[in-house]
Amino acid sequence: MEPSKRSISWIQLYLLMGIIQLLSIVLDYVPAHDVTKYLLMPPLAMYVITQMASGAKGKRIILAAVFLSWLGDIFLIYTQRNELYFLLGLGSFLLAHIAYILSFFTLRNPGKSQLILLLLAIPFGIYAAWLLNTLMPSLGDMQVPVIVYGCVITVMGISALLRFGKTFSYSFWFVFIGAVLFIISDSLIAWNMFYKPVQMAGLLIMITYIIAQYLIVSGLLMHNNEAEH
Repeated sequence: MEPSKRSISWIQLYLLMGIIQLLSIVLDYVPAHDVTKYLLMPPLAMYVITQMASGAKGKRIILAAVFLSWLGDIFLIYTQRNELYFLLGLGSFLLAHIAYILSFFTLRNPGKSQLILLLLAIPFGIYAAWLLNTLMPSLGDMQVPVIVYGCVITVMGISALLRFGKTFSYSFWFVFIGAVLFIISDSLIAWNMFYKPVQMAGLLIMITYIIAQYLIVSGLLMHNNEAEH
C-alpha cells in the first residue's frame, strides 16, 4: 500500500513542527518552543491513523506510544515550575518505551531467536551500566526512577535489534536506528541534568528525539504495509 497524499502531508507537518522547534531553541524563543512541543506529536499520530487501516495489527500500540510521548513532551515543558512535572514526564516516556517494546514484538515475523543477536545486544547493557554508574552519585532521590527508566530504554533498544531477520530490511533499520537515537536523546537529558552541562544540550536532545520518533513510527508502518502485500 502506497502512502496517501494525506499521510505524506501529516508527516511533512510533523517535520515542519520539528524544524520550528529546533529554530526556537537556536533563537531562544520560548513561546514558539512551548507551542511546537504541544503540536509536534499530533501530526505523527495522524500519520499513523491515516496510513494504517482501522484495526490493523499494532496500530493501537503505536498510537499509545505516540500519545504517551506527547504527554511526556508537555510535562517536561513545566519541569522548572515543579519537580513533579519531571517525574510525570519520566513516567509518560517510560510507558511510551514499553508501548514501543510491545510494538517491536508485535510488528515482526515469526522466527527462531539468533544467538548472534543476543551477543550483539551486550553493548546495550554495557552502555546502560556505564551511564547509570556514572550518574549514580548525583542522582539522589532520583536513583530508583532513573535506574528503572534506564533498564526499560535498554530493553527497548535490544527489542529493536531482535527484529533483525524477522521484518523487512527498511523496517528493521528505520526502527533500530530510531531506537538508538532515542537512547542517545534520553542519555543527553540525564547527563545534562544530573552530571554536567552539555553544550547545545537542548538542540541535540530535540534533534535526536525528532528523528528517532519519525524513524521508529515510519519503520513500524513499513512492516505493516509490506505485510499487506
